[in-house]
Amino acid sequence: MLTALLCEQKIQTLFQKISHQRSEAWNLDPARWDWSSGVGHFGLLEVYRATGDRAVLDYLETWLGRVADQRKFGSVNNVILANVPLLLLQQGRGRGDRTICTEYARWCHEGSQRTSNGGWAHVWEGGDPDYRHQLWIDTMFMGVVFLARHGVAFQQPADLAEALKQLIIHLDCLFDEKAGLFRHAYHCEQKILLGEHWSRGNGWMVASIVELLELLATREQPLTAAKQRFAVVMETAYRVRAEGGLLRTLPLVGEAYLETTGSALFGYAALRGHALGLLDQRFLHWGRELAETVAHSIDSDGNIARCSYGTDPKTREVYLGLPYCQSLYADGIALMLLARAMMHLRG
Repeated sequence: MLTALLCEQKIQTLFQKISHQRSEAWNLDPARWDWSSGVGHFGLLEVYRATGDRAVLDYLETWLGRVADQRKFGSVNNVILANVPLLLLQQGRGRGDRTICTEYARWCHEGSQRTSNGGWAHVWEGGDPDYRHQLWIDTMFMGVVFLARHGVAFQQPADLAEALKQLIIHLDCLFDEKAGLFRHAYHCEQKILLGEHWSRGNGWMVASIVELLELLATREQPLTAAKQRFAVVMETAYRVRAEGGLLRTLPLVGEAYLETTGSALFGYAALRGHALGLLDQRFLHWGRELAETVAHSIDSDGNIARCSYGTDPKTREVYLGLPYCQSLYADGIALMLLARAMMHLRG
């Protein structure tokens, strides 16, 4: 049975894991300025928003003091970590450095590499040079959410306009109307969709959409397509859910394995979408079911079952062969869902 106490206990397990973890692996190192650490700490931000736990805020301030000098630019994947100083600044904490927030907002406008249609190319140091022509679904969560939050926090209309522009570009390029889901990527020169209908990628998108719908609520007309496509994707995922409410890593492929991170992002979006009046009661129940499944998949050391490794947009066989692994991004996604579920259960 899902209870607020169960959510709180699992949140504390993951918090202790993240705050004490030391690793040289890219996906496990909390001190690394990279997207996996970024998602892990984004999850802790959501915990603080839900609980007001000062210990979480203290940790985030200490963490930022340790890693701020290591911050990197050059990739949209580096932007997500700027959500931490933004929240600290809003909470009046000394490590809430306005300069860091401004640097990343400025990079979004002036430093990000653009595809031919004005989207943010999903590039990084050492990545395939062809990525400069590609839009990836990950970009919405890794960068666009921060820019919109920054725009609201500091009343920057240019930030909100750019976030809305990126939302529309990614919605238009990545949505596969026939499947009712988003594809992983789009090649702007070849004008073709890339990769598969990937569960975690669609999860990045629906989690981003519910956030942006709330942040950009005054821009009603341009958000109509976002609401419509959000509803279609949520319905498609709901229709193909399996035991425990889980989705497969490729939701439409029967031989694909059950996967926790994509499922948890959909659970988070289901709970938020219901709260915003965008989804009916079925999705409230699905979100709660997924929160219970995820909570019971976390062991006493904070290891989470059925979480898949990262991937580029590749062939179907690559997605089907991805191994399960532990990661900070999995921890952060689980925290997002559990924090949202706890908020709901506590009313």
